[in-house]
Amino acid sequence: MRETAAQLAYAANVTAPSLALHTPPAPTSEVWDQSLQDSVPRVLAAEDRDEYYWTLMESAALLSDGHTSVLPPWGYLRPDFDNPPLEVQVVDGAFIAARAAQTPELEAQGVSVGLEILEVNGLDARSHFENSVNRYYPRGSTHANDALNVVYLLRGPRDSEVILRVRDETGNEREVTLAGNSTLPDGSPFFPRVLLGCSPTHRSR
Repeated sequence: MRETAAQLAYAANVTAPSLALHTPPAPTSEVWDQSLQDSVPRVLAAEDRDEYYWTLMESAALLSDGHTSVLPPWGYLRPDFDNPPLEVQVVDGAFIAARAAQTPELEAQGVSVGLEILEVNGLDARSHFENSVNRYYPRGSTHANDALNVVYLLRGPRDSEVILRVRDETGNEREVTLAGNSTLPDGSPFFPRVLLGCSPTHRSR
């Protein structure tokens, strides 16, 4: 995914120039060796291709090295996964809607720029982000994870429900349910700005 990698790198330089800050400590060789040994039975017990690669990705992520990872067959973005037409950015640790498409679903539920996402599918947004995203796609530092991996925050099987607890600028909290489908009313896809110009499959070649 040369184009996507370039876009992500550009976004890192623009949105978070100090990506080296808050870098998680790398595990010692002893800890890494033990973690690797612990992952072997899980890899061998994987029931399908997807579980096999998710386990490998999780193991590699323990290095906390943005230059070392496992790239699965589906590339950086699974083609059968999608997200609501909503772009999220991390601002001072909060997950904020930075862009929202003008779709009947979003407009009916009052989803607009400025909303803070507090929970994703019943989990605290930060916990969801760490457990479901950074666990597999480490960028090497907290700033890099926040700047780049936030594109994965709302992704899941296409058309599945994404239940969000949000807070508006007046402090009111409420729950919204969105479909995991980024297709706009005119049939075009909604892309976060960091992915604009990337190939449709977002695959490395």
